Amino acid sequence: MANRVIRNWTHSEKVNNLTEGAEIFFTRLIMTVDDYGCYYANPKLLLASLFPLKTYSINDIGDWLTECKQQELLVTYLVEKKLYLQILDFKQVLRRPKHKYPTSDGQVTDNDGQVTAEKKRNRNESETEIEIER
Repeated sequence: MANRVIRNWTHSEKVNNLTEGAEIFFTRLIMTVDDYGCYYANPKLLLASLFPLKTYSINDIGDWLTECKQQELLVTYLVEKKLYLQILDFKQVLRRPKHKYPTSDGQVTDNDGQVTAEKKRNRNESETEIEIER
């Protein structure tokens, strides 16, 4: 679990439009996601991670996840047949350049912390420059 200072969301209309349960879900989610606001979106995993000592149901988690999506607080997406989520407008100070979970735009980092999509683009740009010089 990442250590972070939680941003003040109390003046957010999107958060204030959530039901009480969804707001608690969202607050616990903030404390669980990686430094880019990403995490698994599988309701079973969310229930186990966010509420290990509570007796909420998978349906509760699904409802709260849907509420957060409707308020445009997060998005869900598939990567290699696994469902993930990303909190939108997360704005955390990043302590490390490596993603723990894939982001919604499909970028993942490799072992040296470089974003894979950027590496491919830069390599292709270099190859184009070399071809032009010939």
